[in-house]
Amino acid sequence: MKRKIALILNILLIVFEILGFVIAYKAGEDISPAYFTQDSNLICLIASVTFIFYYLRKKENNKIVNYLRFLTTINLVSTFAITLFLLAPTIGYTEMMLSKEFLFFHTLCPIVSLISYLVFEKYRISKSNKIIYNALTVSVIYSVIMYALNFMKMIHGPYDFFMVYDNTPTYTLMTFFGISIGMLILAFALIEFKRKIKV
Repeated sequence: MKRKIALILNILLIVFEILGFVIAYKAGEDISPAYFTQDSNLICLIASVTFIFYYLRKKENNKIVNYLRFLTTINLVSTFAITLFLLAPTIGYTEMMLSKEFLFFHTLCPIVSLISYLVFEKYRISKSNKIIYNALTVSVIYSVIMYALNFMKMIHGPYDFFMVYDNTPTYTLMTFFGISIGMLILAFALIEFKRKIKV
């Protein structure tokens, strides 16, 4: 039963992701790899398609799917948290979490992905935390590239904490390490919950 629910939730994620990108495109929103939100949701789309591909072959409980679904979930949950605590307080909760594509990208997809991965998807989580570090490496590389591009004035933003010339060095360092440590804590918590929840 749980296997079928995992399938339904991943199909739902695909539908939500497609709707989100279609809404963003029709609204003339900037669709760019510079946005961590869009990168995370694109990876989510790929991960769920991969899950279904292996599900149909009855081999979805493998390392490739586990890594992609973990990477997706930690990135989406981080996006949800960053939006909730950093972006929404200044821009508006309704605007950032319930309107347009953000309803899917910032709210529904993170929640559905978290529930599916933790409760319904069956993976063997090893005692090694290698999967955590491999997943977080993606986010660290993204952050370093974005800070570097902002420092070289090749782009501006897209998030205010990347705007090194608009912020103090202290704020830049605090947000970089704060977000990185926050993601690390979330990743460890996610893995620990996954190890304890029997699927």
